[in-house]
Amino acid sequence: MSRYPITLLLAFLLGCAIIACAATASKTAKPAELPARDLQIEAPEQSRAGTPLQIVVRTTPLTATSPILLMAQGTFGLYPQRQMPVNGSATFTLPALQTQYAGMVQLTANDGAAKVQATLEILPGAPADPVLPLIGPRSIVADGKHWTVVVASVRDRFLNPVVDNTVVTLRVQHPLRPGADPITGYEIVETRTQHLVAWQRIYSRTQAGEMRISVDGGKAHSPERTVREVPGRPVPFALSANPLSLPADGRQLIQLQSEQIVDRFGNVLLDGSSVTVLAEMGDADHRSLPAITVDGRIYTTLQAPAQPGQMTVRAWIAGISSRPLQLTFTPGPAVKPIALTVQIDAQAIVLVAGPLIGQLEQFIPDGTEVTFTLKAPDGQAITSSAPADYGYATLHLHRPGMVAGNYTVTATVGTGTGQVTFQLS
Repeated sequence: MSRYPITLLLAFLLGCAIIACAATASKTAKPAELPARDLQIEAPEQSRAGTPLQIVVRTTPLTATSPILLMAQGTFGLYPQRQMPVNGSATFTLPALQTQYAGMVQLTANDGAAKVQATLEILPGAPADPVLPLIGPRSIVADGKHWTVVVASVRDRFLNPVVDNTVVTLRVQHPLRPGADPITGYEIVETRTQHLVAWQRIYSRTQAGEMRISVDGGKAHSPERTVREVPGRPVPFALSANPLSLPADGRQLIQLQSEQIVDRFGNVLLDGSSVTVLAEMGDADHRSLPAITVDGRIYTTLQAPAQPGQMTVRAWIAGISSRPLQLTFTPGPAVKPIALTVQIDAQAIVLVAGPLIGQLEQFIPDGTEVTFTLKAPDGQAITSSAPADYGYATLHLHRPGMVAGNYTVTATVGTGTGQVTFQLS
């Protein structure tokens, strides 16, 4: 057989097959989709956070078959869904996972031909634990005038700030004086949330100590927060010294301390408060000694100057001065009380002062002048001096010419004094 008849036969069969496929395709093709002329969204205006939402989109006409795309955009982000309408409506669900976040939700429905928009609001839920207050400053003066601020963000279980005007209660326990009824220091302050937070000033009272604060809103509570109510500026106070007098030897120390320092409400000044002690002796000696308070008092030491005289000491705290304290620094060395002996014979009276010893039980330096004052029976006083030699000073008096009666002898050197009485007949 010739190859041309075979080629014609194959071409005929291929054409029949194409015609058959086209006929089959025309029988199974889907009908064209019918877009809506108008769309309408049915959704609640408001809903609570965490509640699933049902949204219905209705079509006009009811026979519209074009798929509807619903876009929900809110604080959770963008959430798209697509459905075919049935009998003029398509029902969408916004799950609880997407409604946890409070705020406005923009709904947009679109089938390619018609478009519609609507909004709904997701409201915060009830206050939930914990409320976490912020407080500052954490230290205020206990004078009834200074204050601290409490700021609290009250949130629901999804961490949304609760709606404005929610009642928030602050409970405050102020410091108490010893023996006082706790209820006298208890304070309840109510405020309301505005712009996502609640805030309130808490004023100090006049007793220093620890203020304790808690915050609650609805059934939500907070941990405890504390603020220190501290003493204010002190009132003038007194200093004391032991001893009040020393020899001006440039070595020995005087112990200085104050009475307990308080503010005008009787609160004891805090430990560690900075103090400056100023000591002045005319133009000869000016000193500034740093110190701190312990148990509300000042404790420090002051070294004796090398020159005798009067020294004025004051302590300064926060611009408040103590009352002035006067210290005396005498000339000569430190000498313990002086023993005096009297030796009487026909021609002379010998006065011996000694041993002349200092605070370390040592002899005072040789050559130190010891002053002897002799008071006669008629009241007349005669003063003479003698040098110290190996801890003793001796004065010889010529007896002839001295009247009968009682005589008093006083010896002084440095800080030491001694006295003895004898009789002449």
